[in-house]
Amino acid sequence: MRFFHHCLRIAFAAALGCTLGLAQAQAWPDKPIHLIFPYPAGGGGDPLARMVGSAISKGVGQPVLVDFMPGANGSIGTGFVARAPGDGYTLLFTSGTTVVQNKLLRKNLGYDTERDLTPIARFADQPMLVVVNPAKVPATNLQQLVAYAKANPGKLNVSTPGVGSLGQLAAVLLERQAGVKVNLIPYNTGKRLIDLLSGDIDMTIDPPTPYLPYLPTGKLVPIAVMSTARSETLPNVPTTVEAGYPQMITTAWFGVWGGRDMPRDVVLKINAAMNEFLASADGRAQLARYALVPTPTTPDALREQVRQELEKWAPIIRDANISID
Repeated sequence: MRFFHHCLRIAFAAALGCTLGLAQAQAWPDKPIHLIFPYPAGGGGDPLARMVGSAISKGVGQPVLVDFMPGANGSIGTGFVARAPGDGYTLLFTSGTTVVQNKLLRKNLGYDTERDLTPIARFADQPMLVVVNPAKVPATNLQQLVAYAKANPGKLNVSTPGVGSLGQLAAVLLERQAGVKVNLIPYNTGKRLIDLLSGDIDMTIDPPTPYLPYLPTGKLVPIAVMSTARSETLPNVPTTVEAGYPQMITTAWFGVWGGRDMPRDVVLKINAAMNEFLASADGRAQLARYALVPTPTTPDALREQVRQELEKWAPIIRDANISID
């Protein structure tokens, strides 16, 4: 009889433990969530981070506090999330460049983006735009640009946001795919647009938003969108694929990650909140203001996106001998 009562006590304790554990899991979130954006407040990604925070907050029913944690090309804030508990209360919103390129460019990150971050939701894409100063470059399409670059090797001055940036990698990809040589000039300030307009720089490859006001005036000429599909913002600009370069694709893309080993149910709740926003008319309208295309996906699809991007850029970075460290 004592043995029977002992077994009952064990069974009751186990059932109680399961019940409490289930209740705790169902209780998430029971406090505010912190969304880390690993770049400065006030920059181009600031409104996107706040947009994401608002979408998650609406979907899960708790405040989401956007914390700006800049430094080391995004690796400081990313590392903070990678080392945080994977409980769903510390999230990361950042670009694919931060997650992919930093792993390839920096030898001593102190974390591994594939191992230490849990993919949650992809947010949006922004195909890179090849744009030139028409007073310096006699080209209105990619075929003409390539012909000019081949006739003038090393003469075309192309600005990039800095060493290891997506803009630099896009320019290197263009060199490889088109068989041309350009003069890459890294910038660390917002002076790139000013110098492109003045003619100090001939060309740049960048997300299109800063250049949109100058395209209708003819001060700048869009050459191609580095994408498989035309941009809704620039429907008359051909893609690099249409121009005959199916591998010349570079997209700035964004997503949400959490700490290591996040519970699957928490991941799916955040993913559902994000996808609901991205599918809404309001969400699409907000993204359109920044020439962004919503990309709702599953967490597993985001994981695969990272893997594919690492596979794509690793040989390009290695062959071009690009390194930040």
